[in-house]
Amino acid sequence: MKISEAIKEQTAAIAQEPIYVAPVVVQKTTPKMAGGPVYQTRWYAEVVDLKAFCLSVGSGKTNPEFVMGLVRDKSTGKISSPALDKLAPTAKDVFPIAPGVKAYSKRV
Repeated sequence: MKISEAIKEQTAAIAQEPIYVAPVVVQKTTPKMAGGPVYQTRWYAEVVDLKAFCLSVGSGKTNPEFVMGLVRDKSTGKISSPALDKLAPTAKDVFPIAPGVKAYSKRV
């Protein structure tokens, strides 16, 4: 019986001791890549002449799916659609996607 009482006293003494938790160190800055920042060039399409674009769709020269989702950006005023933006990387600025549509790039 004396042994079990001694064990109870030791466990009670251990439970009363403070627990030390090592501090977590987090780097304050993101490590920089060798060679400087890396940028990507992304291509988009913009309808610059809405009448010419609609005329080409109406005459059957341009795919009518390009009209679906046409939206004017409130801040820039550019008219674009997701279908036209998908073709912009392949067309780039070499050839027009459709009459009244031009491709442009942004570096991000």
